[in-house]
Amino acid sequence: DKAMNDCVSLRNFNLHKLIHATLHSHGKSVGIGGIDDSTLLAALECSPKSINAAANFSTLSLPGILSRVANKGMLASYQDSMGVALRIAAQTSTTDFKQFDRYRLTEAGLFEEVPATGEIKSSTLTEEMHQNQVRQYARMFGVTRVMLINDDLDALMQIPSKLGRMAAHTLEQAVITKLVEASTGAANSNFFYSNSSAKAKPNYAAGAETVLDIDSLGTAYKMFLDQVDSDGKPIMVEPSLLLVSNKNAVNAGKLFNDGSYRFTGTDIKETIDNQWRGRFSPLVSPYLGTLGSTPSEDQWYLLPSPSDTAVVNVAFLRGQTRPTIQQSEVDFHQLGVEMRGVFDFGVELWDRRLAVKMKGAA
Repeated sequence: DKAMNDCVSLRNFNLHKLIHATLHSHGKSVGIGGIDDSTLLAALECSPKSINAAANFSTLSLPGILSRVANKGMLASYQDSMGVALRIAAQTSTTDFKQFDRYRLTEAGLFEEVPATGEIKSSTLTEEMHQNQVRQYARMFGVTRVMLINDDLDALMQIPSKLGRMAAHTLEQAVITKLVEASTGAANSNFFYSNSSAKAKPNYAAGAETVLDIDSLGTAYKMFLDQVDSDGKPIMVEPSLLLVSNKNAVNAGKLFNDGSYRFTGTDIKETIDNQWRGRFSPLVSPYLGTLGSTPSEDQWYLLPSPSDTAVVNVAFLRGQTRPTIQQSEVDFHQLGVEMRGVFDFGVELWDRRLAVKMKGAA
């Protein structure tokens, strides 16, 4: 309540009032009227000052306050612009930018009945290794002298908001690119392949029968359930997500929501009961039909909700899952505040068994 009441007195607290408040808090004289270069320079040169607010120490400086305001604007825009990337990818954290390995233990064999002697047989565990590496993504921007003198708070907030959108798009594009550029074909060496063996089942199909409809969805579902681990046993994971491009967005929504389904085509017009109603939540990524060496709006994927592993992994530096704004010193010939939006993450393919890809075309 106190915080809300205090906020009332700060309504319409603009950039000029912030500059004057900064100068006043550092014991500097504050002129009456608008902001000129000398006033602005004096405020920018105020070193961070420790203040005690409700028993918690913080720092007060014009660049520091501006960077915190910009950071809030960027994060709000980033969250509003989030795509499907983190809904289909598993997440890990790492401490540096070096390539790292993650090992996942898998069990071998089944429980066996204990004989009369009471002897329990030992089991074995095998390791599956996955790799990833965090990389740096960043863009610079400046809070210029013009913005500050013009008291242009809207312009100040527009730039970090755009950076937030850029960060969300960068992550979305990286995840979808990794997925669509995964090798695809008949050979077992491909990430998505149509071949089959005792310890590897197909997770890819092509042809006219893979166009998204009630039947092809059933084919993809069986392919997913048929996936096996390295010991040849079923993985026993249920798919729950249907990833499509803009082209299939309406069709995916109908398969999820409608009680009956009408086949597409000129000869078949009757409706049938939709057995997939409520089964696979549709996820639409506009990037799915635009990325890769041969972009295709027809392709679609059946996926599970990510847990400790998934078809794609996103690694973040030290658990920082959102972009941040950092403040830096400006050059001598500039008068303003320079900042940079930074986002540290890495994307890699991980477990091929946790995705079924359908070409969606002949």
